[in-house]
Amino acid sequence: MSDNSEYGLLVVDDDEPIIKTMRRVLKRKGFTKVVSALSGEQGIKLLETTQTPFFLIISDQRMPGISGSEFLKKSMLLSPESRRMLITGYSKFDAIIDAVNKGEIHQYISKPWDNDDLLLRIMGELEIYKNFQERKHLYNVTQRQNAKLFDFASTQKKELQKFNQLLKVKKLILERLARDLKEAKKQAEFKELFIGLDELLSRTIIINKDTLPQAYAIAKKEVTSLVKTVSHRNKLAFFPEHIYNRAGNELTDEIFEIIDQIIENVVIKVESDLLGIGSDADTVFGIDEYRELPNFEDLAFNDGFITKDERKRAQEELAENKAESSQQFTIDKVLVHNGVLKRQDLSQISAKLAMIETRILDRKYSKILLDRNFVSKKDIDRAFKKQLNNFENKGVLTHIDDILVEYQLLSPQMQDKVTATLDGTVETKSAVDTSSQFFSKFGAFVDLGVSANGLKAWIRVPETAQGKTDISPIKKLMKKKGIKHGIITDTQIQKFLKTCTDPNEKYVVARGGPPSVGKPAQIIYHFNTESDSAGVIDEDGSINFKERGNSPFVKKGQLLAEKKPSKLPKSGMDVFGDTLLADKLDQTDDPPLEGGDNVALSEDGLKLSAAIAGRPNINFKGAVSVLESFTVTGDVDFKTGNINFNGNVIVTGVVKEGFRVECEDLTANEVNGGIIRIRGDLKVSNGIVNSDIQTQGSVQAKFLNKVTFFGYGNVMITGEIMESYIAVSGTLNNETGRITASTIAARKGMSVKQIGTEKAKDSIMKIGADDHIQWIAQKYDIKIENAQKELDVTSHQKRQHDEEINGLHVAIASQSFAQEKIFQKINFLEKEISKVEGKDDKAKVANGLNRLKTGVALADKRIKAIFQGQDILQQKFAACEQKIKTIEDEIKRFQNEKDEIISTLESEDPILELKVSEKLYAGTQIIGAQASLTLQQGFGASKFTEIDSNDRDRAKQIAHQTINL
Repeated sequence: MSDNSEYGLLVVDDDEPIIKTMRRVLKRKGFTKVVSALSGEQGIKLLETTQTPFFLIISDQRMPGISGSEFLKKSMLLSPESRRMLITGYSKFDAIIDAVNKGEIHQYISKPWDNDDLLLRIMGELEIYKNFQERKHLYNVTQRQNAKLFDFASTQKKELQKFNQLLKVKKLILERLARDLKEAKKQAEFKELFIGLDELLSRTIIINKDTLPQAYAIAKKEVTSLVKTVSHRNKLAFFPEHIYNRAGNELTDEIFEIIDQIIENVVIKVESDLLGIGSDADTVFGIDEYRELPNFEDLAFNDGFITKDERKRAQEELAENKAESSQQFTIDKVLVHNGVLKRQDLSQISAKLAMIETRILDRKYSKILLDRNFVSKKDIDRAFKKQLNNFENKGVLTHIDDILVEYQLLSPQMQDKVTATLDGTVETKSAVDTSSQFFSKFGAFVDLGVSANGLKAWIRVPETAQGKTDISPIKKLMKKKGIKHGIITDTQIQKFLKTCTDPNEKYVVARGGPPSVGKPAQIIYHFNTESDSAGVIDEDGSINFKERGNSPFVKKGQLLAEKKPSKLPKSGMDVFGDTLLADKLDQTDDPPLEGGDNVALSEDGLKLSAAIAGRPNINFKGAVSVLESFTVTGDVDFKTGNINFNGNVIVTGVVKEGFRVECEDLTANEVNGGIIRIRGDLKVSNGIVNSDIQTQGSVQAKFLNKVTFFGYGNVMITGEIMESYIAVSGTLNNETGRITASTIAARKGMSVKQIGTEKAKDSIMKIGADDHIQWIAQKYDIKIENAQKELDVTSHQKRQHDEEINGLHVAIASQSFAQEKIFQKINFLEKEISKVEGKDDKAKVANGLNRLKTGVALADKRIKAIFQGQDILQQKFAACEQKIKTIEDEIKRFQNEKDEIISTLESEDPILELKVSEKLYAGTQIIGAQASLTLQQGFGASKFTEIDSNDRDRAKQIAHQTINL
């Protein structure tokens, strides 16, 4: 048996027994990939979705829906390489012949067929298909090979051109480098033209004969890696021995001249390794031997600047001078006056004193950091080494906390906190003039100083150098110390040197540029946002909103608000040429300019204008709207009905029981049993009784009685709050009234006059509570849950419709099969009637034919009815799919709204504080975020806050504090 298992066939026939027969016949020839369909429509769907190619498509001609010839014609577009065969017992031969001539059908076999003939024809179609695929494969291979040959030839040509060009470029580079090197060697100041290894390492480690080779070895490894990478990238041979021809500690000028131009980037990369070598404080400076700040003369003696006798004579002379004169004499001035110390020596001793003082203070500072686990011991040690490096190589006294902040090991906030602690606990004596933090030890010609922030460098000129014109020593000293940015002109330095008369005068010779502070974005409102915030309290306690000032009104097109974009901070640069990074702006400093109803946003998104004339409004999210106003003269009752208005509503009377008001801001005389759902503020002149209130703004009223209230903003009640439940994300103010038998949760705290009475039921006061936020979350959870239930029901209906559609499909196939059997009987009887000779027999056969034809008509009606039912189910199925998408979008919208609102309300910290200006009664319960307290006795004016607890079993506690008013 030939292996035909890899070739697929598609058989389309509404008669399942025929399909089964076809499968058995094809299996004899090894065809195992046989896919079947019961209609032309189903066959088209299979061709659209199945990835397996079919070498042959066999279709019955007479099927419900589209005919076999029509199906095969459509299959040409979906599977153009497949062979196509039509099998039927009923058809118009002219149409079939025309289809064969057009290429739509390659074979035609009539029913009933001979199995051997069928297989012979199928095998013939398979050979045609194989030959076509082989020709197609050979054509594709040839095309690919031709394309590769063309690409290869083009690439070789380009590579040759590139190689020749590269040779020319490299030759020019080598010639130029040779000229530059030759010219550089001729220059006397060659080493000063480059920032070489020794100059860069001086910023990181202390340079001496032991540490420099170590640093060079670390840098050399990185250089080797870099050169190797570049060589391989450019397909050049790499021989490390050609780069380094000496080992050990021999550092020749030739080696430095070759690698100095790339060493700067290398050292930056290996700085963390370099930081760990050198800087042996005890053996190099002896600075850390001092646990207390020494006297000037003691340090000078310890470091060998003066002898024991010279110190003694200076001390005696100082004592005599102080006794005879009122002038201020110091030991250093006496030593300089007697010629024992030179100005250069004085500068070195003063610098070391300042360094010792800094180290003593920083050891105490570092202990605090370690005790609080802000940094590790390793970080502290590295920072101390870096501090010594800065002092030795730049003469700069850098505090250890500044170093830790620079390396991002300590935050500026922690630095300030520890510094404040240190300022209150550490006392240090200062015998050092720290105004100059940069001391010269390279000749006593000048002192060179740099400000602590590195933004200014200055010189001080001694009397012996005043009036001179040679500034080359100053320039060399500045270059040696790395000052290279913001330097003034030589003429200016020379002029100061020549005219200077005060040896203590500091003359700025270099200025850096500080980083600029960024400016956050700002939203400017062009209308009074506060004029409508409160009313005037009358003598009877009611609130008169007529006297609250003129309500803002804008015309159409008037500018409402504009956004001033943020200005990004810019980096600065100190006198050493180092970049000073600016602080980044917080993303929260760039609020969006949001518009609500009846406003127009400019194209650049920076201006909001009124689209209509009306009252401007800002909601709790900061969105600006323009609202129209609607006035109800009298009460909201049966005459007006419920009110739903997209703007502000003013009710001169009462919102009565059972009636609902939905709007932006609501101003009313009284609310008695009303249902209020507003997106803005609620202002009630008198009281609110037996009402259900929900607002996204604030509430002002005279009193509350049996009210359930949820609000986003603040609540101000001038009178009594009785038997009510209040949950707000703002504050509650009841400083002129009384609270009885109520539960109040205010996230931003409360300020009240009195809580409770002798007989009233106890009240519960929740400070800093999230009851309102939890209520919002619960509301949205219910919406999401209900939508999910509806989604589940709809999904179940969709599955049911799908099952019913499949059931009708089977019913159509069954009816079609039965109808085909009737047609076969009709054909048989029509042939037999001509053979029957007797009149009675012919009448009997004719009656049978009539019954069969009647059965065909009834079958047609049943099939038509099934098709109609299938169409209805398809419509229901599509409606379910659309409804599922709508519900899924709604669930996503609910979740996004919930997250956005809660995030906005939680953006500010809660205030866990209750202030009572007059009295609280026993039984009042005060609940915080993690602690609660039930009063066992009454108190006068008090303040209650939630604080950290010293009790191990309780993290928080409610603290009571008596206040004096």
